[in-house]
Amino acid sequence: MAEFLAGKHLARVIDGQEQGGGRSRHGRPARRILALITGHEGAVVTELRGLSAWIAALSRSSRNEFIERDPIGVGLYGDIGEFSLREKRDLLASLERTKSRLHLNRVTGATAAFAPLATSAMLPAIRQILRSTNREPGHQSFVGFLLDVLLQGPMLPGLADVLLAIVSDGQWRSDVDALALRAFLHHCPDGAEKTARLETLLADVHAGVIPDPKEELRGILLSSLFPRNVLPSEVWRYLVATEDTQKVIGSCWEFWFQRIPDESSDEEVIGLLDGLRQCLSDVRSALDRWYVRQTPMRLVARALGLSGDVIDVGRLYDWLSVGAVAVPDGRWEYEHHEAARAIRLWLESRPDVQKAVLMEGLRRCPASVESSRQAFDVRNCLYGACRPPDYGLWCLGQAVAIADARLQVAEYLLCEAFKALKDADGNAGLSLGVVAAHVRQNEKLRPVWDLMSSPPGWSEERAERRSYEEEQQQREDEWLDQVRSEVVALEENRAGPVMLFQIARAYFGDLVGFHAEGGPKGVDKLLRGDPDLTRAALAGLKGTIDRPDVPTLEEILDLRKRNRFHYLTLPFLAGLAELDRTSSEDASEWNQAQIRKALVFHFCYPNTDYSPKWYGRLIEKRPELVADVLVTVAASGFRDDGSDSAVFWSLAHNRAHARVARLGSLRLLVAFPTRCTAKQLGSLDRLLWAALQYADQEELLALVDSKLRRRSMNDAQRVRWLACAGLAAPERFGSRLRDFVEGRERRTWHLVDFAFAENLTPAWRPLLATQGLELFIGLLAPFSDPDRDRGSQDGITTPAMWASERVSAMIGELAALPDKDATRTLEELASEPKLSRWRPALLRARDDQLVVLRDAAYRYPDVEQICRTIDDGPPANPADLAALVTDRLYELGHRIRNGNTDDWRQYWNEDRRGRPREPKHEESCRDALLSDLGQSLPDELDAQPEGHYANDKRADIRISCRNFQIPVEIKKNSHPKLWSAMRDQLMAQYSRDPATDGYGIYLVLWFGQVDGHRNPPPPSGVYPDSPEALKARLEEALTPEEARKISVCVIDVSAPSAKPQ
Repeated sequence: MAEFLAGKHLARVIDGQEQGGGRSRHGRPARRILALITGHEGAVVTELRGLSAWIAALSRSSRNEFIERDPIGVGLYGDIGEFSLREKRDLLASLERTKSRLHLNRVTGATAAFAPLATSAMLPAIRQILRSTNREPGHQSFVGFLLDVLLQGPMLPGLADVLLAIVSDGQWRSDVDALALRAFLHHCPDGAEKTARLETLLADVHAGVIPDPKEELRGILLSSLFPRNVLPSEVWRYLVATEDTQKVIGSCWEFWFQRIPDESSDEEVIGLLDGLRQCLSDVRSALDRWYVRQTPMRLVARALGLSGDVIDVGRLYDWLSVGAVAVPDGRWEYEHHEAARAIRLWLESRPDVQKAVLMEGLRRCPASVESSRQAFDVRNCLYGACRPPDYGLWCLGQAVAIADARLQVAEYLLCEAFKALKDADGNAGLSLGVVAAHVRQNEKLRPVWDLMSSPPGWSEERAERRSYEEEQQQREDEWLDQVRSEVVALEENRAGPVMLFQIARAYFGDLVGFHAEGGPKGVDKLLRGDPDLTRAALAGLKGTIDRPDVPTLEEILDLRKRNRFHYLTLPFLAGLAELDRTSSEDASEWNQAQIRKALVFHFCYPNTDYSPKWYGRLIEKRPELVADVLVTVAASGFRDDGSDSAVFWSLAHNRAHARVARLGSLRLLVAFPTRCTAKQLGSLDRLLWAALQYADQEELLALVDSKLRRRSMNDAQRVRWLACAGLAAPERFGSRLRDFVEGRERRTWHLVDFAFAENLTPAWRPLLATQGLELFIGLLAPFSDPDRDRGSQDGITTPAMWASERVSAMIGELAALPDKDATRTLEELASEPKLSRWRPALLRARDDQLVVLRDAAYRYPDVEQICRTIDDGPPANPADLAALVTDRLYELGHRIRNGNTDDWRQYWNEDRRGRPREPKHEESCRDALLSDLGQSLPDELDAQPEGHYANDKRADIRISCRNFQIPVEIKKNSHPKLWSAMRDQLMAQYSRDPATDGYGIYLVLWFGQVDGHRNPPPPSGVYPDSPEALKARLEEALTPEEARKISVCVIDVSAPSAKPQ
């Protein structure tokens, strides 16, 4: 409401209307109002776009000016419904001109606001755009936007042919093709002709005649033609197998994943399943696509509820078999889809049906060597349903009954009966004796039964297993007896290290079966719930801290060098944990020797998930000791398997370790070996991240420089040191990193591994500024794809996926920086040929960044400035000054041409009779104009001839106010540099001055065609025949961005008798 009311008032100000509805002497220039709401490049700032749009909607006189400045804002936030036909055309043309700067596909969700453009009167303009042969990316985005607008408007049958031509062209982007097809469906009247054209289009798409890389056209066409024209029994032939490298959700996904299983009628569901069964062998590979895989199963779940109890078992088996393709490996325990669950429950509630389905499937199995695999497929059609209670007995009876006719099937059923007995599932009424009795009824089953009941080595295997279990039980009993005999030793802190080690393993959950327990519960479980033994064991662990036989620091480190650890290591750590649990003692108050020993044990035992409370207190209160011990441990050797990188991960990612990282990261890096294993690189990565965040940067860079001098260093490590320096000081090390990595794929992946392949984004990422972002984007983007998803169907994440994700993120970071360096960087990256795949993303980011820059640089005018501008007083800024002067020049031009004092004579030399003879010299004309102009300007403005600008250049007029000014360059229409001076002088020399903010006025004095004065030919075409035509030609030479700052003014000072050229 506030925007509307403000817009209404300002529209009245512009149109010269008084509050009471009357009209003032004249309105205010629209450009003066725009000067208050636009940024440094003349575009409306984000927060004031709504106000701008309402001014455009309510002020007809200034509408085109606002349309040029912000066509999208005018449509999105205002009301274009009342625009005239010409204004709508102007709006559409302005949208097309901004296509390279504003990516219109961003506003497709709001295209309903532009629906008034889609009218029959606009058809010629729309057709012209749609028929254009331009296929450059910006134009394609604009056409996509226009097509989306057409979807919001009324039916326009006259567009059907041109829309279908876009779809058939094969040169448009796939998203534009899809929008054109949707627009065709919207605008083409229903009927036989429309259906025939759609069927032809589907046939061409299916045959590959019309490109459809993302299958958008296929999905839209199927959705339109199914089920009336593409029957349920036929639709499956349009399902094709492709590489599902990316999980794209579009119209094809919508059709197969939603429309078919969820929205088909009951009759269509039956037809779909019957049709799929007929062509299953042809489309089986296509059914493996991620969004189609479960569609048949979902149809089966629906069909069972409709007809499952009334159809014959053969048809039921057909349905179940097509649904089971979702889980071909039979691992139904991992299939949690609700359709699978519904089918499973349906079968479980109908045991007789389940048996009939199994027999139907087995009946279809051929008598061949493949029958075992086919029998597995048959079982798979039961969807993992639980066996009926009498399943084994039923299988046994069926086996005996069909053994003579189908021996292989009978043998399979006999095996199923034995499984039911062995698994104790579906074994009601079953025993070995019962099975044996049934086998005696048909001796053909005897060989299989003998093999199952007494397989080779089976008796020996069972005996060995029983012997092992007995021995294991005996060992546990003996160990428990030993613990009981050592109760006093445990309580007196004299127990053996090996015993304590076993107890400590249970304490930390390291023993098999103890993972969920741990702590006192783990020990209690180990000791079979004996409270006295548990109490003594915990006392023994706690006492380990003070045992005299605990190894010294030197002994611990010596064992670590040999990849070993002492038996008392784990009991010592468990004792500290018990101390934490049972005492409020503060570890930071221990003496230095105790702290060092505790830390050495902690760092030397490879347990990546253990972070006790006592350790947390030490890193908080004694970080210098923690860092010193960590360096001491690392100096004894970095682990070859990289298992110590978990500690270093905390230095890089856990803020609680910040002071430890500050004190120790550089010392740890000094100790890191020049030659390292691949697994040790993870430790290096984390240490470098820690140093980037917390270490002194100059010391870090000096260390990097020293390390890089070592020639024996391999590429993987060298890339990391260079990348670290490139992040810390891209201006010093960026070129070295670029020279070593650029264009080399393997080194690029090492860079990705270091900089980005982390589960958590490294905390140093915000350190990257413009130069660093430019460096890393330039290195990674050539080997990555902007359309690549991180993660694939097989769950594997590749370096290229990481690179794509991080390049996208870094481009986004550049777009968020409110400075001109970021603008320059994005433009340079977008122009780089090797980054062509990223060009659209970079241009979008550039446009977003310009908005960020504009909004950040904008300074809201105060109330006094606003009132002065509205009251036609002194200007608020250079834009306002340019608007005010331009307005006064227009008024002056009107007075010269139409006044009753013949002011045009001031610009001519006259003969004795007062007849105009020839135009005066340019400086005389300037002085005459300046004299009249100065009288119409507010007192606060200073207008001077020959204003001085950069490089000692001089404009014809300089008009200043406070600390800002604008240049006015004057040329006669016969001046030889008429066509070049606006760009070569005004823009290149005068408006570059910071005080002008890029604004300036190009003023041309029109004398017409004067004898003896040759008008310079234009760059193309014929010379304009009027002041208005000359003004239009000059303005055409400006880009939309330039036209916001450079005003063209042509004043007609021609003598009344002067003839036009």
